[in-house]
Amino acid sequence: RSLRFSRVPHEVMLRGREIWEDAFRDEQDLGDPTRRAAIRSGPVRHPRLSALRCCGCEGGGVLVAGRQPAVVALGRRWGPTVHPLRLDRGEGVRSATRFRSKVGGEGLIVIADKGRDKARAMMKICSLPSDVNLDAPWPVRVRHVGATVHHLVYHAASGCQVASVSFSIEVEDADRRPDGVPDEPLPPVTEEKFQLRLLAPYTLDVLDIYDSFEFLAGERVLCVQLVHLKNTRTPDVLLPFVAVGTGHVNGESESARTTGRIYLFEIVSVVGQEGYEGRSSLALKRAFVSQDQQEIKGAISAISQLEGYLLVAQGPNPGMIGGSKLYVYEWVDEKLVGRSFYDAHFYITSMRTFKFFIVFGDARHGVHLLRWREDIKMLQLLAKDALPLSVMSVEFVTVGNALGFLASDTQRNIQLQIFAPNSPDYRRQQLLCRADFHLGAFVNKMQRWPMPFRPELGVRMAAHYATLDGAIGAIAPVSEEAYRRLNALQNVLVNALPQAAGLNPKSWRLYKPEFVMQRRYAKNTLDGTLLGRYLHLDLSLQNQLAAITYNTRDTLLGDLADFIQGTLVQ
Repeated sequence: RSLRFSRVPHEVMLRGREIWEDAFRDEQDLGDPTRRAAIRSGPVRHPRLSALRCCGCEGGGVLVAGRQPAVVALGRRWGPTVHPLRLDRGEGVRSATRFRSKVGGEGLIVIADKGRDKARAMMKICSLPSDVNLDAPWPVRVRHVGATVHHLVYHAASGCQVASVSFSIEVEDADRRPDGVPDEPLPPVTEEKFQLRLLAPYTLDVLDIYDSFEFLAGERVLCVQLVHLKNTRTPDVLLPFVAVGTGHVNGESESARTTGRIYLFEIVSVVGQEGYEGRSSLALKRAFVSQDQQEIKGAISAISQLEGYLLVAQGPNPGMIGGSKLYVYEWVDEKLVGRSFYDAHFYITSMRTFKFFIVFGDARHGVHLLRWREDIKMLQLLAKDALPLSVMSVEFVTVGNALGFLASDTQRNIQLQIFAPNSPDYRRQQLLCRADFHLGAFVNKMQRWPMPFRPELGVRMAAHYATLDGAIGAIAPVSEEAYRRLNALQNVLVNALPQAAGLNPKSWRLYKPEFVMQRRYAKNTLDGTLLGRYLHLDLSLQNQLAAITYNTRDTLLGDLADFIQGTLVQ
């Protein structure tokens, strides 16, 4: 019988930045760091492939051992899919075999080793969750909620998730039927009701539901964020709270005002009740609501923490000067006390903080950068976008001592702006655009993510984003040397490979403004989708394209591995 082989593309790289980083330390001490020398040394080399029957797929799978192990699942819908395998302490896998018992069912016995020193292996018995489906591009665990999920935050102290959901309820209105109308059934009138749910770790089971918000008709939850606030009684301890901001429109006339509320919740243990995995049960406890103290004349559009303070974006309202406003509150004696404010522009759609820096995006007036001065309790404007921009979300990215600000707009673009007062292109209180590109999707959420530490680059922060069409991606900084090499490879791939419908990827990624372009294009980005095609080429073509760029294949693969592993979600 003959065998047929097919090349299946995937997004997982089993090697490190250097080609020998997938081997363990004792395998690197052979003197000749080549795979041929490692294969000849039989006593050191371990089998790298192990069959699996408990990987959540009907066709089984294969475990690929190494410093960066992976699981190849064989499914019927997506075919072979590759998923990275991460142990509890981030170890590598030297070898593995199947394990089956009456108590634990079917699982794996792996020899785990971090690979930093000589052989210090540890045997671990592992099992994959039965409700995880690997027959997909990413491992999927589905939980039926029965409502629309609007926000989801992670509470690190308890390991729980806090979700704000809404569902429709029928409203009874006795005055709805006018006089003289026959008693016939009328279409039901529904309104949306919001809840706050506490979900258990791992299983995502509902531990507690807090629905006694006493919402008015039509009041909506606009933002949910985990904040750590300092108290005047214990200034050295930051208390974790779940902050919720709401908004409500009082009427439909042009002069109708909007109101909002601020809620602070704590996650407490319930004595005498057993929770998940035999632990004490957890519940949501309301610690503060702004209605008990004052009425907020504006919807709470964004909320965040700022050096132990609570930063709130509220407004706008008819008659308010400057549109939206930023308020800084301090947690004093179980209540919020205002310390500072800042007059913003039209409407704040997104807001992020990093140490004492604040960046927020306006619905019409672009990105603004502020600084919080705790000594004088003041919000100071450092720079802002010189051109109008309809911002949907903002986030910070860092590499070493450099700080950048990502902003997505309604034209499906993403910009990277910096604050560089020493640059010759700097104008008074204006941000400089260093990179822009067209993504082709509306980005409504971005979250920064730490990348692996490298001494030559320092601390790096990438940003993961989610789009309205269901896609997930990442934007990460790269070194200048890696950018030059990958940019040369990107220019070669545009002409060397056939493109979809004969279109030009560089033209598609070109920034598309809402109005007339009033500045130069900042083409300082790399297209990860295009560069990823280099991994799926055959060996001879990879060497040929690398030679055109005056680089080696291993160097280019090392640059791609650093980016892929740095933005990998495990």
